[in-house]
Amino acid sequence: RIRTERVRNSSCKRYTFALKPVAGQRTQMQCQRFFRGRTAKDFDDMNQWQHRQNEDQLFPRTPLLAGTQVEAKRQELLDYFHATCDRYESLFEVLSCDEAYYEKPISLRHPLIFYYGHTATFFINKFLLAGLIEQRIDPRLESMFAVGVDEMSWDDLDDTRYVWPSVAEVADYRNKMRAMVDKVIRSTAFSLPIGWKDPMWAVLMGIEHERIHLETSSVLMRQHALVFVQPHPAWR
Repeated sequence: RIRTERVRNSSCKRYTFALKPVAGQRTQMQCQRFFRGRTAKDFDDMNQWQHRQNEDQLFPRTPLLAGTQVEAKRQELLDYFHATCDRYESLFEVLSCDEAYYEKPISLRHPLIFYYGHTATFFINKFLLAGLIEQRIDPRLESMFAVGVDEMSWDDLDDTRYVWPSVAEVADYRNKMRAMVDKVIRSTAFSLPIGWKDPMWAVLMGIEHERIHLETSSVLMRQHALVFVQPHPAWR
């Protein structure tokens, strides 16, 4: 894992981000030493330990990608996917009304209705590229939700370019996405360890992408007007 450090670049007079290891976390060399000499049985033991840990947590850890028990890993990925989606959708229950989805918390980002649908579209686009599916769920929504704000082209923030769908329509779209991803995880053949050329890599990309937006969307909600947010037992 890494952290970003803000660095002033005098040549272009902009801030860039340098990646540096976080103290106390594994560097790439340490990771190589960690995997060297370990057997498949070692990773199976680690998978079982992590599964027991996840049973006691509200938010499961990222699965290990190694091991020998493919069907157990399939179930772990399935649980991991639905737990992530449940947590992401519960975040939007913090919004107090439909209007809160369309009022921008800050002017330099899309309204929250975009982020509600964006992570679902990411799955569709990656699965199409990976050959895991052959058809889109909703080309109109997927065209709208595919790309966020590009800081090099602020035209993305032109509200006249968007006719946002209703909250109910996006919720239905997310349900269809979840059913599709569930089917892919259950039916796609894969082997362990999972590498970046494996079909399940696209599944993991989609899940981790949703987790990224779990954080960024929560920040936007913290910046929302108080009238648009409400207490929620899962987000104290």
